Amino acid sequence: MDNSLSDLIRDYKLWTRFEKPHTIHLFNDPDEPPSSPQRLEQWKKNRTLGHGGQGRVVLQTCTRGSRGYAQRAVKMIPLKEGGRREYLRELEAIIKFSHDKYAKHFAKTMGYYTSKRTLYIAMEYFSKGDLGTYALEYAPLPEDECREIASQILRGLATMHQERFAHRDVKPQVCNPPPNS
Repeated sequence: MDNSLSDLIRDYKLWTRFEKPHTIHLFNDPDEPPSSPQRLEQWKKNRTLGHGGQGRVVLQTCTRGSRGYAQRAVKMIPLKEGGRREYLRELEAIIKFSHDKYAKHFAKTMGYYTSKRTLYIAMEYFSKGDLGTYALEYAPLPEDECREIASQILRGLATMHQERFAHRDVKPQVCNPPPNS
């Protein structure tokens, strides 16, 4: 990643350092005077949540300095030569659909950070898991619930298409469970 990023993507970059076993982020706190020291958040990996075509997702817990989230899911994507365009498009989509007006359909990101070999995208964590886990646990699902789930997924996809984005990997493991589950 370099300095030619759009302002939107650059604004979501988390200033990060790695001190095993922790990931540490530093923030300028908007609620404090400009002369105040940076606020520190310290995160520690709990476990791997899953693997996908691009990488894996881990659960992290905030061990110090949390402001809002005690846990988060972190998508870890290995950086490959020549993949910059793909990574930027992924970041752009995740950041765009993290806006409040899309909250009904998409998980929010808290930002992203990188190491020499990995792009990390910190996301909202859903303790009930994903739609795949939900469907297995509560199978067979009633027909009316299946209709509602399909409708929610299609509304999310329609929203993406209206904004000129395509989702290339729709599957239960990347969908949130029903809100009232």
